[in-house]
Amino acid sequence: MFTGRDYITLVFTVPLAFFMIWGWFKTGYEVKDDLLIIYSGPLKKKVLLKEIKSVKQTKNPLAAYALSLDRLEIVYISDYSMALISPKNWGNFITALKRVNPKIEVVDLQ
Repeated sequence: MFTGRDYITLVFTVPLAFFMIWGWFKTGYEVKDDLLIIYSGPLKKKVLLKEIKSVKQTKNPLAAYALSLDRLEIVYISDYSMALISPKNWGNFITALKRVNPKIEVVDLQ
């Protein structure tokens, strides 16, 4: 493996594998004070809970901060954006969101 041009492959493969593993083991969501903090590997996104408009179930396959296709789509005001996440316990997660912002609309949860 380490003969000839295989070093070039190694230079690209090792960092890519590192970031994929980092993203797998460091994906999570935290409701802290007035923020929803979304972690995925080296990426971190903060959403103000008071800006969240709605939460609904989706199977949207877009790249997201989620390790499952059973996801929640969170729509929020800032930049008219959305985040796709997959918390383990949807009920507890939504309860934590609504505790801070009771105006969040919950749509189509099964």
